[in-house]
Amino acid sequence: MDKHPTLHTMVRQSPYEARHLLIRSVDGSLVTNLIQLVSGNETGLGAGTEYEMDRKAEALMEEWAREGFRPLREPNERAWESLRETIALLSLMGYNVVYDHDYKDLRGNFTGAVPLDQWQGKQGKNGGSYKYAFGPGQTLLAQPTLPPGHGINMTLTQENMVSTMREITKLLQEVGPDYQFLLGD
Repeated sequence: MDKHPTLHTMVRQSPYEARHLLIRSVDGSLVTNLIQLVSGNETGLGAGTEYEMDRKAEALMEEWAREGFRPLREPNERAWESLRETIALLSLMGYNVVYDHDYKDLRGNFTGAVPLDQWQGKQGKNGGSYKYAFGPGQTLLAQPTLPPGHGINMTLTQENMVSTMREITKLLQEVGPDYQFLLGD
């Protein structure tokens, strides 16, 4: 039995939404569960053989594609979500610990291990915040997001693209750095 379920993720760009399907083995390929996770909300979709749940997942992903969703295409493409939504996904994937250097101390927590359900994520500066994604392997990624009312005209034209991107980059750097965390079972 695999410790972590099989994960299928699809995203829609406008309005942005990520949807996840997890196929979790209960008794090898004889009994598996199909679980849907949308906006951090878990729904059990059925139990059966691995083949049956794979077929059901494929049918549901075809339906989602008709709604404008697409699978993640590139190896580095991620489904970015809120901290709450990402923690829900990581928990369903079987992770219980995040290793955050900010939690390291000399009184015993040498690794920075924090129970996932107690981790507060990263705090942005200057009114910004962070978005999160389950990264490659056993990693969690965090990227800063622009504060509301940032004042940048986000309508990109050929004439203003470079200057607008510079403004966005500068504001994001003021919110905070990108982070990558290891996850543990």
